[in-house]
Amino acid sequence: MREGLAIYVAGAEQPFTFAADARLERWIKNYVQPGFSSVSRNTNRSDVSNVFISQKQLLKIEFHNHVGAISFTSDMWTGVNDLGFLSLTAHYVDPTSWVMHKRIIALPMIPFPHTGLEIYKCISSIFTEYNISNKCFSITFDNHSANTNAIDNFKRARFVAFYQDDLFHVRCVFHIIARVVNDGMDTIKKDEELDFIRRIRDAIKYITTGSSRVQKYSEICTSNGLNPRKLMLDCGTRWNSTYLMLKACEGTRALNDLEKYLQATTVDNVDDFDILGWWRLNGINFPVVQIMARDLLTPPASTVASESTFSACGRVLDEKRSRLKSEMLESLICVKDWDDAKYRDQAYTDEIAVEFERLGVIDD
Repeated sequence: MREGLAIYVAGAEQPFTFAADARLERWIKNYVQPGFSSVSRNTNRSDVSNVFISQKQLLKIEFHNHVGAISFTSDMWTGVNDLGFLSLTAHYVDPTSWVMHKRIIALPMIPFPHTGLEIYKCISSIFTEYNISNKCFSITFDNHSANTNAIDNFKRARFVAFYQDDLFHVRCVFHIIARVVNDGMDTIKKDEELDFIRRIRDAIKYITTGSSRVQKYSEICTSNGLNPRKLMLDCGTRWNSTYLMLKACEGTRALNDLEKYLQATTVDNVDDFDILGWWRLNGINFPVVQIMARDLLTPPASTVASESTFSACGRVLDEKRSRLKSEMLESLICVKDWDDAKYRDQAYTDEIAVEFERLGVIDD
């Protein structure tokens, strides 16, 4: 019972005092388990740590028995307590079920400055702890110079990747797209006549600052047969929020095997195509290429997994819990992720997009 409660507190991002709540105790006693007794804050904290340690050991065994490559995403985050944390997430394909798995394997505090050498040391020590250095296929980073330097440190240390160095460093495609978009937007800003984004932003600021203006805007929309839509300003550091703001204003054997695969009938390109499912069903016809595909499909194209981790960190390490120890934050986040993984409930949520959708900006 206490173990399950500890997993719930971590997974639901509840404070440790939740386990000692008198209303919770009465509800469980009256409707679930008459013999239940509330758990103190310190006991609940200890239970979460114990769950983390035991599940971490099981994960080490799973990695030891895993046949194939493991890819990683990593990023840095600074909490409300001004401490820096490094997130390392493992991605791998189950060779039997052909299901992609994702696990946060570490969330250690990393000292300032966050240099490439410090990042390398931190990740290298995690690889050693889990004994997975020989299974590392790639690491996906954003384009920060410290991350590139970290990769250089791996190479200087003669780190041997699962296949070859050319595939070891994957640059986050979302960050590359963001840089392209931001360069284009900078060009627009330089031309007064083309800078329509600034004019739209100014208009939204004018409409949304004052209840009388919001009311007048709604009246104008209604009188013209339009449904008033909630207007929301974009976030300067998130280019996709600018898009959403604008949208709201719109309406050998191996060679033979490979040759056989390349000559096979192609599949129509559809949005919901399940590539892992296809390989699970058809890979028996190309056994060597299937093994290659299983490993080549593990590297994530972006650091979204890390961004999702940091969103959860921000909810757990808020201003009310700013004194939470780094080891406990790691335990809470990892236990939550591993429990979500158990039920395949690790969907990434873009919080800005959700907020726009809540306000009616994005149609369902």
